[in-house]
Amino acid sequence: MSIDHYIKRRVESINKALNNFLPLTSSEISQAARYMVLNGGRRWRPLIMIASGEIYNKNASKKIMSNACAIELGHVASLIFDDKMDSAIIRRGKPSCHIKFGEAIADLTGIHLINRTYSLNLENNEVSPENTFKILTLISKSAGLEGLVGGQEIDIKGTTKDKEDLKGFYTKKSGGLYAIAAAIGGILFNANKEESKR
Repeated sequence: MSIDHYIKRRVESINKALNNFLPLTSSEISQAARYMVLNGGRRWRPLIMIASGEIYNKNASKKIMSNACAIELGHVASLIFDDKMDSAIIRRGKPSCHIKFGEAIADLTGIHLINRTYSLNLENNEVSPENTFKILTLISKSAGLEGLVGGQEIDIKGTTKDKEDLKGFYTKKSGGLYAIAAAIGGILFNANKEESKR
């Protein structure tokens, strides 16, 4: 299987799962969540997690799909808040969440997606409670002041052109989620501590 074919197949599976994990209801928050999550996106984070998991288990795409989709929901939640703080009116070629649905619904949608991030991880019976605890600890750290939130604070205060400052900024805001996606894929299948650091 070529790499392009592999990516195409996995992304199709991820998109199908995301659609199922976010059922449409009468709630405007539900509608906003689907609007943001299903409105494009390359799905690199869940793709990396699945590819990492497949090193240890050939059925990883089925066994950890909910975990992979969870990290995508967390990523989209960060985009909602980022767009609002930056007063961005467009996301992926369409109106940003706060523009289309209003600021209050956008805030609640972001919170809903974060909550769904945790519930999807907790509900996966294919993963041991010990490994679920490990990955939720990792996600919490990556999303907090040491990661995404800290990176966003740097963003709203204004980044500098200093190479080290920029490296720290992108590591926290973007690089961190890619790194933990790769690590989680291994941890879910009992990769040892040294392997998960690579």
